[in-house]
Amino acid sequence: MKHTILIVLSAMLSSCIGTDIGGTLHDMGLSEPKTLPSGDVPEGDHFYPYTVELYQWKGEFYVEAPIVYVPQQGIWIECYCPLNNRHAMCTYRTPATYTEMKALPVQYHYFHIKNFKYNELKSVRNAPHREFQTQQWIASRDISHVKDFDKKQAKHLGKLKLDDRTAHELAMKLPVQRTWYNHALRPLAYVGRVIDTASIFTIGTITFPIIAGLNPECLSPNHDITGCHRSE
Repeated sequence: MKHTILIVLSAMLSSCIGTDIGGTLHDMGLSEPKTLPSGDVPEGDHFYPYTVELYQWKGEFYVEAPIVYVPQQGIWIECYCPLNNRHAMCTYRTPATYTEMKALPVQYHYFHIKNFKYNELKSVRNAPHREFQTQQWIASRDISHVKDFDKKQAKHLGKLKLDDRTAHELAMKLPVQRTWYNHALRPLAYVGRVIDTASIFTIGTITFPIIAGLNPECLSPNHDITGCHRSE
């Protein structure tokens, strides 16, 4: 049993740092869609606030979400922490801030929401501001991106606060944007990922104490709360 614990702990330690050759090459010339937050992050919080516009059209419910395409930039090394999650990923990269995202061109996209329980929200709306005060979580299977939404014919129901997971799911329904050289680098990115996998258990174990000594910030990686990372 003691040996098993030691092996698990060793694997966790060795997965702290590794090369990110594949990820960096993959992200050159790549921009990912992100739902634009409705404000900055409160001190000590790991989640952006999100607000969208809620509409009803032909008996169905839709939301209008502000989307920005954020250029991805790798730095050749990455944190491979087993405690990563898809909503606040640990990373050595510098995630985009609200100010940086707000400065990007904004696109407004529309999403159809199935099985939306609108009647349950009526009692919690702040009437003067036409805003629903509770954060709504919507399952990914109930969200679909639409291009034929007629905003002029739809009834505006007010602003809807979204759970951060739902805000990220909206952006995940949209395609990424790639430049021509991003497509050209994709074969090299696959090769790089093989090297990266090996580096987690070799280079990372050897170099982590050295890198952490030279740059103590490596001991405290950033939390990327801008949205889900894609695997393609």
